[in-house]
Amino acid sequence: MLRSKAEEVSRGTPQDMIRAAALGARVAARHCHAAGLDDTDVRRAVIARFRDDLEELDPWSQETLMVAVQEGIDEVLGWPAD
Repeated sequence: MLRSKAEEVSRGTPQDMIRAAALGARVAARHCHAAGLDDTDVRRAVIARFRDDLEELDPWSQETLMVAVQEGIDEVLGWPAD
């Protein structure tokens, strides 16, 4: 029986959710960057998308996953600059 991606993640551990959020953010950031958005717009678009997706979670979980999202975005954009 096939399960949806959301169902698969919901059955995972908290660490799995953090990894999934970071991966999703990296993919979304690469997509936005390839579409020609500048760094600020990439960050805004990806964070807005994930903020909507995380609404149903408790505040601590939201904050934890948003940190992973921001780190994923930073990795794609090369932030912080060395």
